[in-house]
Amino acid sequence: MTDTAVIILVLAIFVTILFGVVVWAHRRRIPVHQLPTGQEVISTRTRRRPAPTAPVPAEPTEPRRPWAKGRRFPVPKIGRSRPEIPRAMPTADPRLTGPVLLEAAWQQSVYHGARTAGRFRVAIRVATARGRSHAYEGTAGQDVAGVAWNEDRRAVFAVVADGLGSKADSGQIAREVVDQTLDLAERLQPNDDPTAMIHHVVRAIEQTAAHQGLDGATTLVIAEIRPDAHGAVVSTWGIGDSEAWLLQDGAWRVLHHERRSDAENVTRHLPGHCDVRTNSARVQPGTVVTIASDGFATALATRGNSPVAQELAARWRKPPSPTDFLNQVNFDDSRFNDDRAAVSVWIR
Repeated sequence: MTDTAVIILVLAIFVTILFGVVVWAHRRRIPVHQLPTGQEVISTRTRRRPAPTAPVPAEPTEPRRPWAKGRRFPVPKIGRSRPEIPRAMPTADPRLTGPVLLEAAWQQSVYHGARTAGRFRVAIRVATARGRSHAYEGTAGQDVAGVAWNEDRRAVFAVVADGLGSKADSGQIAREVVDQTLDLAERLQPNDDPTAMIHHVVRAIEQTAAHQGLDGATTLVIAEIRPDAHGAVVSTWGIGDSEAWLLQDGAWRVLHHERRSDAENVTRHLPGHCDVRTNSARVQPGTVVTIASDGFATALATRGNSPVAQELAARWRKPPSPTDFLNQVNFDDSRFNDDRAAVSVWIR
């Protein structure tokens, strides 16, 4: 074989080997995909590829607001900040059917609803929030609130119970009181006396606490909003320092409170006190009825003329969205660290 033939043969072998190496390397290479942050990736036997899911649209960002101090979902500081800008139009209030009970054990809760009976229309908001004092101590909140509609009486019943923080089982007692009250209130007949029903609840709670050995106590405030020819009749029943208020033409009027002049944190409660204090008022459409635990109601001041009361009077000309109502009840003020529970009813 000539020298030229040998050189050609060697070059052919070299080219063949080089070509094989390139092909082999190409088959082994793992393709790189540029993926949006957070997109799921699934594995196959030979490579990774993006999961066949539709792209997720970017969440609309909330407008920056100087008063929010950089927080995405700020809690309104009632009386010191501007109203929130709604992120979306609020949904219509659902029809209140069965009883609704909310408690402030470990979280914030809110309910919104409405009822209509002929010309009588109401919008309802309920909110509960665990207080800072319980959060710092790592204990459950003890406020409970609820509403029920009585079809036979064409009436809304609202209930708030504020468990005493000095007793371990107060949250359970408060829940029992609200639960039993709503159950009986829903079944009252037009000629029944709600006061007799409430006395029955008081006796039942005393027996429950004694039978189960519960170390707990609670305040109680109840309101019935019932239509009449000119608007509605608002009746209240109360034991302790949870309160009932009317908001009429921008002014607050108290229906039930038992505040002590010496500002001591001592209140009537059940079990232990059976004397239920009652009150009633005839109101026109446009009135807002609010019952609340003292964690919220105390901020209204004794005459409803505090900055919080004035700010809420401006904001509550119409029912706020559910989230706004929750934020307003759970206003941010270092002087108020107790649980919050409130029910507000707009008579339309």
